[in-house]
Amino acid sequence: MTTDSSAGRDRRGQQPAAGQPRRAQLPDAGQTRPDQHPAVVPTRRFWLLALTVCLALALTAGGLTVANATRGPELTDATVAADRAVVTGGERLVLRGRQPLDEVDAAQVEITPSAPFTVETKDAEVVIRFSRPLAYATAYTVRVGEVRSRHTGVASDWTYSFTTPGYSLYSLVGLGPWGYGEADQVIRTDPATGQPTPVLTGTGIESFTVVAGVTVALSREPDAVHLIGSAPSGSGQFEFSVPDGVDVGLLQGSTEQPLIGYTLTGEDTASGRSYDNALFLRDVTDPAQPAREIGGQGGTELRVVDWAFIPGTQSLVVEDDAQQFYLTSTAEGASLVPLGNHDQLIGFLPGSTSLVVLDKSEEMILDLVTGTSTPLPQATDDPADEYSGKRTMITPSEWIQQVDDLTETADEVTVTSRITHTRDGVTTDVTSIGAKLGRLLDTGVSANGQYAWAEVLDPGAPADDLTSGATDKLSTFLFDLTTGHPVAVVPGGRVLWVSR
Repeated sequence: MTTDSSAGRDRRGQQPAAGQPRRAQLPDAGQTRPDQHPAVVPTRRFWLLALTVCLALALTAGGLTVANATRGPELTDATVAADRAVVTGGERLVLRGRQPLDEVDAAQVEITPSAPFTVETKDAEVVIRFSRPLAYATAYTVRVGEVRSRHTGVASDWTYSFTTPGYSLYSLVGLGPWGYGEADQVIRTDPATGQPTPVLTGTGIESFTVVAGVTVALSREPDAVHLIGSAPSGSGQFEFSVPDGVDVGLLQGSTEQPLIGYTLTGEDTASGRSYDNALFLRDVTDPAQPAREIGGQGGTELRVVDWAFIPGTQSLVVEDDAQQFYLTSTAEGASLVPLGNHDQLIGFLPGSTSLVVLDKSEEMILDLVTGTSTPLPQATDDPADEYSGKRTMITPSEWIQQVDDLTETADEVTVTSRITHTRDGVTTDVTSIGAKLGRLLDTGVSANGQYAWAEVLDPGAPADDLTSGATDKLSTFLFDLTTGHPVAVVPGGRVLWVSR
C-alpha cells in the first residue's frame, strides 16, 4: 500500500517534532479562500435568489388577496342556446363566475329588450330562464346588478349580450289538393329582401313542413299520393316510400328532432294490411329508413284523428277516435300516458307545453308538465253587426282574433275584416281589410308568438277559391305584434317560420 506522507510536513518539507503543534498554513498568493471556492459561490447565489423570489411571490400573493378582497366577482363565461330560444320557452342563459355567490333575485336583473324570465343562483352561477320564446334577429343585453361574493361580501355588475338568429318564411303557392295540372310550389322568402325562391315543386300539394333543413310535402294526384322531399343542399328532390293504395294525411314536423309524422289510411295492395288512421314517424335524414308506427295499448293499432309534436320536447300528443288524448315519447316502444277525454285538439301556446283543447264549447289549457287544466277567458258578446271568428292564443292572457264587421245597404252587404290583438285585457286593432283589398281567409301567429299573419284572397280570384284550398291567388301579410307595424308580404299561404 502506498501512503502520502507529505500532508504532515511544514513548508520546508520537514516533519514537526513529536508533540509540537502544527502551524496553520496560509494560502499562497492567488490561491482561493474556502469561502470563495467555486462550489460555494453558486450555492450562496442560489439561496439569495430563492429568498428574493419567495419574498416577491409573497408580496404578489398578498397584493392579489387584497385585490380579490376589494373587487367583486368577475363574469368569466356565459352560455345560451340562442337558436332554441326563438322556438321554445324555458331556455336558459347561464352566467358563470369563479366564486360562490349570494342569492340573486329578479329585481337585480334587467333584460333589454324586455322579456319575461325567472332567475336562480347555483354556487358560482346565475341562471336566467326565459319564460317565453325570444324574438327573432334581436340583440339582447342582460345586466345583473350587485352580484355579491359569498366569501368576501364584495359586489360587482355583470353584463352579457347575444343575438338571436333570423328566420326564413316558407309558403305554399298552389291550386289546392284537387287542382291537378301545373306544379304547385313551396316558396322560401327572405324577409330582409322579400325575394321568393322555389324550394320544392309537386302536383296537388296539400301540406308541407320543414325539418332539419329538409322540405317535405304531401302531393296528391288523381290515382296516387306522394311524400316528396327537397334537400337543403339543392341536390334535387326525392321521395319517401309509402304503401301502395294507401292515403297519407296529417303531415307534421318536429322542431327538436329530424322527424316527420303522418297517418296512413286504406289497404296496402302489397301486404294486404288495412290501415285506419295509423300514425307513423320517420327520420328525414335517411329516406331509406322505414317509418315507425306509434301503436296503441297492448300493441293494438292506434286510430288517430289528430296529433302534434310538443314544442321543445321529444314527445307528442295524440287524440284517438274515442276522443281520448295520450302523451307519448318519440322513442321506440314508448308507452301511452292517458290525458283524459276532450272534444278537440286546437294546438299549443307558442313555444310551450301548454295545450289548448275544446271541451263542450269551452276552451281549456292543459299544462302537460304539471297536469293542471285552466279555462281560457270567454269571448265577449258581439254587437249586432259584428261577428268574432278564429281566435289564436299566445298566452293565457294574450291572443289575436278575427272580427268581421258587416255593412248592409239596399244593394249589398259588405264585409270588413279586422285582426284584433288582446293583451292583459286591452284590445287593439292590428289591421283592417276591406272588400276592395280582398277577403281575409285565415289568421294565426308565428312559432314564437312575435308576429301575426293574415291570409288575404285577391278580390279578383274565382269564387271557388274560398273553399278549394287553392293558394295561388293568396298573399300572406305579416305584422309585428309589439309595434303593430306590417313587416312583410309573401306569396301564397300556409306560412311557416323557420329559424336560420
